[in-house]
Amino acid sequence: MTNGEILIKAIKKAKDNGWETNWIIPRGHAIRSVIFSHGFAKAFWGNKIMYHDEWVKKNKEIIIIDKWKWQYHLQQMVIEEEPVKYLKKFI
Repeated sequence: MTNGEILIKAIKKAKDNGWETNWIIPRGHAIRSVIFSHGFAKAFWGNKIMYHDEWVKKNKEIIIIDKWKWQYHLQQMVIEEEPVKYLKKFI
């Protein structure tokens, strides 16, 4: 599957999940603006809590840190050499 085909399917999935955009196939630098946007990521991977960590500060206050599913995958995609190929695993 080519990068263009992956993007078409990924954008369709995000739109089907409620992402509102006029993009059909982004080109050049615009690809990064689309796939790394929070709106796209929320629609593509979902806006559910993946896990949360609890830790105690010095004053014994418990802090809960939620990790959203879309945030996790967005972070993983950022460190990929070929981020579009990362999307392919989820379409």
